[in-house]
Amino acid sequence: MSAMTRGWSRNPWHQGAAAVLLGLVLAWTLMWFTAAAAQESSSQAKPPLLSAAELEYPPFCFLGPDGQLTGFSIELFQAALKAMGREVTFQLGPWAEVKDWLAQGKVQALPLVGRTPEREEVFDFTVPT
Repeated sequence: MSAMTRGWSRNPWHQGAAAVLLGLVLAWTLMWFTAAAAQESSSQAKPPLLSAAELEYPPFCFLGPDGQLTGFSIELFQAALKAMGREVTFQLGPWAEVKDWLAQGKVQALPLVGRTPEREEVFDFTVPT
């Protein structure tokens, strides 16, 4: 061991600086691995929400000129889920089938359902705030 190395290791200021530097490197490494693990687990833990929409119910839901599902309720639903870090997959069908899919649990939510006493017996509705 050289004289320079021995002198540096005995200097309290150098030892303190080395300890702080080592602590910062370890903290940064821990944060990086934690963030990477959280991102991986959040992407795995949140599969797309299953939904359904009535095929032709403009302006709320309809097929656009490009053949993609669009409309006010579709875009609003997608934006709300995006804000929560989620995606949605839609099944299309006539209203009678769409509401049956929800009642049977084949889909998890619908973007637009009028609230009626009859439907309240079958479906859970969000509470306006």
